[in-house]
Amino acid sequence: MRIVIFGANGPTGRLLGAQCTAAGHDTVAVTRSPDTFPLRQDRVRVVAGDVLDRDTVNRVVEGSDAVLSALGVPFGKAPVETYSRGAANMLSAMRRFDVRRLVVLSSGAVTGEDEPTGGFVFNRVLQPFVMKRLGKTVYDDMRRMEEMVSSSPSDWTILRPSGLYELAEVTDYSTIIETTTASAAPYQAHWIWLIMKLDCGQATVPVPWPIQSRPISSATTPRIKSRWRMRFPRLL
Repeated sequence: MRIVIFGANGPTGRLLGAQCTAAGHDTVAVTRSPDTFPLRQDRVRVVAGDVLDRDTVNRVVEGSDAVLSALGVPFGKAPVETYSRGAANMLSAMRRFDVRRLVVLSSGAVTGEDEPTGGFVFNRVLQPFVMKRLGKTVYDDMRRMEEMVSSSPSDWTILRPSGLYELAEVTDYSTIIETTTASAAPYQAHWIWLIMKLDCGQATVPVPWPIQSRPISSATTPRIKSRWRMRFPRLL
């Protein structure tokens, strides 16, 4: 497979790139800072570009089999549009070049629902402060991205981690799947809340996965309250 990764130079993007190449896939790593991208292999093509530039997105998506978005934007007061404009460019290019498979990284905070293992202080104090004040502009744009992706005809997966950490080993986690009806499609969409922890050395590689032309997503919830990591599920 030929897989395009946007946000390839962040911690999650680097992990995805390593997984894809280890599985024998051709990887196109799109980053605004190609000189600092650490993964240099024969099957990795590093492209200097921005997901907000439609021409760049068209160029890298053409001829690909799947698109992964590991975009990340730091919290701040300024309006954020990287997620939504990036998603619009990716979906436009995918339609143009008939690429079906899309996986995007969002956040569990976009739902506003309690974290099952969070406890009173986290769910009633910390999370509302982060969602409504500290990270409001980021989460607002993530919701716009999710709306675009979930209403698209692509075979999509939305990942909603509650946090991303780098730990020494993978810890235990469980899966929660909520099934709902997709308003823009005549089939059911599986919404998944994915609580994902980075595992730079032991993560499982994404591999081809038949999806029968329906949008899917999957989620996990950790069985421990403090620190955990996960192995990436087989998303592609």
